[in-house]
Amino acid sequence: MLGNLSIKAKLVSLVSIFIVIFISINIFINLNLNSQEAQFKKMQGFAKMKGYTSGTLTGGLQITSAIKGMLIDPNDMKTLANLEKGVITFEKNIQNLQQPEYLKLSQGIKKFNIVPLAKLYTDDV
Repeated sequence: MLGNLSIKAKLVSLVSIFIVIFISINIFINLNLNSQEAQFKKMQGFAKMKGYTSGTLTGGLQITSAIKGMLIDPNDMKTLANLEKGVITFEKNIQNLQQPEYLKLSQGIKKFNIVPLAKLYTDDV
């Protein structure tokens, strides 16, 4: 069958086959890159959520340490400033964890009633 075609026809068919293969490979790569990008964004969200969770825990520890320091020396203004800074850090991280993008990644903040507990904690402090 190919022996009956002219050289021009053979070259056109060869180029057409390469173009079809090239387009197919590009479509395949594009679909995989889109999938990888979505996975990367999801993992980036988990990393940010982990950072906010760590910040919340750090803020809680800072508050606890400042309260202990205030029990030792109630007149220490540095400890009071440390307490205020800890409360601000704690509340800011709790607010960040309530953003829709992080609620979508994890239902823990709703499941374990973290927001009311955090509000109760900061009100008590």
